[in-house]
Amino acid sequence: NCKSCRTACPAGVDVSELILQKRAEHPNRLAAFIFRLQRQPWLFEGVLKLLAATQSLWDRPLPRRWLEILASPVLRQLGNAAKLPADMLLPRLAVRMLRNRYPTLVRDSPAAHGQAVAYFHGCAANYFDDGVGDAVIKVLRHYGIEPALPPQRCSGTPIDTYGLRDVAKEGARFNLTSLASYSTVVTGCASCTLMLKDYAALFRGEPEEEAAKALSTRVKHISEFVMERESATSQEEGKQTTRATGKKITYHSSCHLRAAGVTKAPRDLLRKLPGYEFVEMQDADRCAGGAGTFMVKNPDVSAAIFSRKQRAIGRMST
Repeated sequence: NCKSCRTACPAGVDVSELILQKRAEHPNRLAAFIFRLQRQPWLFEGVLKLLAATQSLWDRPLPRRWLEILASPVLRQLGNAAKLPADMLLPRLAVRMLRNRYPTLVRDSPAAHGQAVAYFHGCAANYFDDGVGDAVIKVLRHYGIEPALPPQRCSGTPIDTYGLRDVAKEGARFNLTSLASYSTVVTGCASCTLMLKDYAALFRGEPEEEAAKALSTRVKHISEFVMERESATSQEEGKQTTRATGKKITYHSSCHLRAAGVTKAPRDLLRKLPGYEFVEMQDADRCAGGAGTFMVKNPDVSAAIFSRKQRAIGRMST
């Protein structure tokens, strides 16, 4: 479900969609259990918060070796090669999730509070203590935007990947209703950006199709949002972009963000950073190996793919 075949096919055939349709005939049972559990936030988020509070205890070499052994039989229900290697770097789980950290932004209705911009943070920015969600909110506030964090469910990308199309549609319907009143929906996650824009295809020929098409026109990745604001500011103030010199900076072109049509804005944004020289990476659009749960389903293949990307990044400093 990386969508690379969709962006590369000269005939415009969406091979990924054909694959997903076949997967829907054989949904993964373990994934179905996990995503149905996620629909019970009090339980699912409670478990994650417990894991976050104890991560310093279990995310250590010896417990991780036992975890790899004990989890393997369960994870193999996702794929024959699936495992959680003891040396795999895991994301830091958030003791206080994003929505808990910004309670004043959690709104059910934009009209009552004058918030026209919604931030669709997705799962990772909410569950992980990686600073991404905080950074997006900080950037929006820099431009005078106080974003709303409306009720939202998983965009559906990983759910659809495991053949659970009905569950993905249920979440999509919820998101369509929740986001309907906002003039702009900002995203920071590549997969969420693509999925929100793809709701129209998900509901093709169904009553929700028109609402999905309308939403797709209002979804903007944070890099697009910033570049639009920067372009307007530059025109108004007559600013000129200065040539950046100093440290080199490069860009990995995410598969899902590329499939969503977002390729120019991230690069233009990096070129505007003062004190940096943007250099295009060799094979910038080649997979980095993570691909959601692919790194768990195929950890050895994932590591080999990442090594190739790592070498490409290393060549930027020479």
